[in-house]
Amino acid sequence: MNTAEKINKARTRLLIDSMFFGSIAMRLELIPEYSIPTMLINSKAIKYNPDFVDGLSMYELIGCIAHEILHVAGGHPWRENDRDHTLFSMAGDYVINDILLTDKFSLPAGCLYDRRFSGMSVEEVYTVLKKEKEEQQKEQQQKEQQKDNDSGDSGDSGDSGDDKNKNTDIGGCGDYESETDPIESKKNEIQWKQIISQAHLLSKGLIPAGLDRMIQSFINPETPWAVLLRDFVSRTAKNDYTWARPNNRYSRLKFILPSLISDELPKIVIGIDTSGSISQESLDLFAAEASSIFNDYDTTMEVIYCDYAIHGIETYTKSDLPLKLSPKGGGGTNFRPVFDYIENSGDIPACLIYFTDLYGPFPEKEPDYPVLWISTSGLDRVPFGDVIKIEL
Repeated sequence: MNTAEKINKARTRLLIDSMFFGSIAMRLELIPEYSIPTMLINSKAIKYNPDFVDGLSMYELIGCIAHEILHVAGGHPWRENDRDHTLFSMAGDYVINDILLTDKFSLPAGCLYDRRFSGMSVEEVYTVLKKEKEEQQKEQQQKEQQKDNDSGDSGDSGDSGDDKNKNTDIGGCGDYESETDPIESKKNEIQWKQIISQAHLLSKGLIPAGLDRMIQSFINPETPWAVLLRDFVSRTAKNDYTWARPNNRYSRLKFILPSLISDELPKIVIGIDTSGSISQESLDLFAAEASSIFNDYDTTMEVIYCDYAIHGIETYTKSDLPLKLSPKGGGGTNFRPVFDYIENSGDIPACLIYFTDLYGPFPEKEPDYPVLWISTSGLDRVPFGDVIKIEL
């Protein structure tokens, strides 16, 4: 059996075993390409290195085809945006391989897998990988600086810095091609959302939860963060009843019930993470949206600037809007001081809205008031409260 026959047989087996993967695989052309190390998928085809395919068992090859399909099923070419391609592809691999291994697929040695990324989105994993890479680079620079200081020579280290933009192979199963033409990219994204939706419908109830979450995150993207923020504030504001505006929902049952009012709020606390990881651009975006929302309510806003400790508190009323946020601090992150401050004040707020990258220790106990975390990092794992991810 030659290489072309082998990969076609693997695709046919995939169709028999899984309607979701098989129906998508049959839409893609299979193209041999010796210039790539493993496999590469785009909106039209799966390219493969024949030598790589020849070295795989049939089960590993089936797993690799499924892996490539999940790059487009997860929308990775269209979710990458201006992120580092290699790092985003690695993040995608961690997410994909966790799903496939959970579903008992076989993968070749060298495929990226880390249990700590289980259940995370590709954006969340990318954020972690990016932070770790930056820390490693910082440590390396410090070592090189120390070496230069010790030798008295600050000569060229031999690193030109060009590698960061190379579309290098990251080992294991394969990669995907980034979309470069904006118009063509949007057309491909729309087409693939339709394809994935159809395959998802055909496989209803037959795909694992992790895969279902990945598909939904692509074909049904999250509501814009500003809409979610406004909805949270609106729900928080419904704190009293009035007979002046009867609730008409029950009028057909001959009941007259009061409706909730939403124009008056107790104090709102806004925590601002000033650890240095929050950009002024993202703060300005949040301040503008928050100002437009809070302009609709009679309330007092207490803005608390905190990194590992509280460094400043500002109080705003409706007449002081718009918010003008000026970070104070710059050390490590700790969320506990803000919660301790509220508890010690004895003044329970309508809600706490915490603007942060979510890197830091949380309070051990959930408070008695609603908490909303505005995440700038893509992370959304918190011990309590709601999370809205803001993306610039």
